[in-house]
Amino acid sequence: MFKRLLQQRPGKQATDRISRGKRIYLGALGRMMGNALREQGRTGRTPRRLHLLDRVLTPKTSPPYHLSAETHKQISKTMEQTNYWHGTGRYQYRDGKVADVLEYIASHRELQPSLDPFEVSGQMQSLSLARVRIYARAYADLHRNTAIPAERYGTSAFWSAAFLADYALEAARSEGGLRQVMKRLQQNGKDEWHAKVNQRPLSVFSTFAAGSDIPGNYPILFGVHTVSELPTSPAIAIHEVRTGEPVKLDSQVTHVEVPRAYIEETEKVLAGHAIALPVYALEDFEQYAAMLPTSRLMS
Repeated sequence: MFKRLLQQRPGKQATDRISRGKRIYLGALGRMMGNALREQGRTGRTPRRLHLLDRVLTPKTSPPYHLSAETHKQISKTMEQTNYWHGTGRYQYRDGKVADVLEYIASHRELQPSLDPFEVSGQMQSLSLARVRIYARAYADLHRNTAIPAERYGTSAFWSAAFLADYALEAARSEGGLRQVMKRLQQNGKDEWHAKVNQRPLSVFSTFAAGSDIPGNYPILFGVHTVSELPTSPAIAIHEVRTGEPVKLDSQVTHVEVPRAYIEETEKVLAGHAIALPVYALEDFEQYAAMLPTSRLMS
């Protein structure tokens, strides 16, 4: 099942409709991966089940198109320089109006911390970053319009189920049960979190499937080289980091990814503020991801 879901290859419009049974299955696999990563952190050795995951689950089919040697080299080099990823989008709802997030980021030349409702130890004023690209891409895709065909290696609903299930179960283990975790997150404002991209009443998972209802919105992924990390709960720490300081575009960001159709538009906004960052096609990075072992995508 995992292999069939993951083989929604770039070049095809992928659906985000994943049934409850499939979410449970993906969640179990995400939990296995999370536990393996924690073991790897404790022992310094790669657990055998990570090798098994790659042998059994990583798709063996050929990609629909091949990256040029030059593009493959450029992406490899960029990935080596990048340690964290932050997913956002062009537009969000703020104070009942549509705000141009990219213009705001460019004019301030930094990614700024905001209130985080998902830290179970309590609300934090912080900037969230993922330790792996594919997880941050799911957050960036919250801003996509689902009516527009997307070239993705697994949908945002797919990857959110795999990563967030591990987060929820680890938080439940350390915080006294899943009900306690959900109560605390509701108090922190998780139920209002989706409203920044979609005005319909949605659950967290449904938001990943629904995307944004803002016309002209599109996902943006920032690669980041280094940040000063804040202490977080064990549930957060395995897949994400938090920083309480702004991330400077000029010195800490390695590159920007957007859908190919929006590269020129994004470059124009950055150039308007004399920001010289490479802007790459998100679809090419998805194609690169399709060539990697599953364990590397998730660890």
